Amino acid sequence: MSEIICSLLGLYLLLVLLRVVLSWIPLNPEGTAATAAGFVYYLTDPVLVPLRRIMPPLRMGGMGLDLAPLLVFFAISFLRQAICA
Repeated sequence: MSEIICSLLGLYLLLVLLRVVLSWIPLNPEGTAATAAGFVYYLTDPVLVPLRRIMPPLRMGGMGLDLAPLLVFFAISFLRQAICA
């Protein structure tokens, strides 16, 4: 059972990393890549959106640095260390 949980946590970690990368790339809203990105956003939003309400992006001049994916990354890594060890 712990192997399944470890695998799912690892998969979700990859999805969060993919979301970070996708946020840097401009996508055509009508393309296939936008549909795939929408699916990744659909899977990661339930975790990231509540965190963003608690911890809004840091303002750095004209841009904002979103720390929610970083927090999720560390939390999942900690869980994997605790469960999968």
